[in-house]
This record gives sequence, C-alpha cells and structure tokens, in this order.
Amino acid sequence: MERDINRQQAESIVRKITEERERFLSAWEQGARSGDLNQIRQKIQYLNDLLWEASAPGNELSEHSRAGGYHHDRESSSRTGPLNPG
Repeated sequence: MERDINRQQAESIVRKITEERERFLSAWEQGARSGDLNQIRQKIQYLNDLLWEASAPGNELSEHSRAGGYHHDRESSSRTGPLNPG
C-alpha cells in the first residue's frame, strides 16, 4: 500500500513537472524576462528534487518536504570529493 502511495505521489510530481516545462516553453516563446524564466526553472528543479526523493528506494516524502520546506541537493550529497582536484 505504501508503494502505491509513493507511486501516486511520483506520478503527480511528474505531471507537475510536465506542466511547468510547458509553461516555461510558452513563456520563452512569448519573450518572458529572464527573472520569470528563472522562477519557473527553480520550480522545475524543486519538483525534480522531490521526485528523486519520492522515488529513491525506501524513502518517503516527509511531511516537511511535501509542504515545500525541504530542498535536497542530490548532486552535492553524492559527491565524495572536490569537482576539480588540484
């Protein structure tokens, strides 16, 4: 049952990502300002992070992350050392 809930949450997030991408393209085609486009891009990144969190094995979306207060930087947390070692 928990897997079904996680799958439904992931599907919902994917739909939101698709809507935001379409919104971005529409805004870009209409000549939106960089600030407006960046806001949409930030929302897409946030949704991508939520999707990653929701689909990671054994992970559940916490109450805090569903409320929009959690931002997980999956790239920085998976790094084991500096990007450009000296």
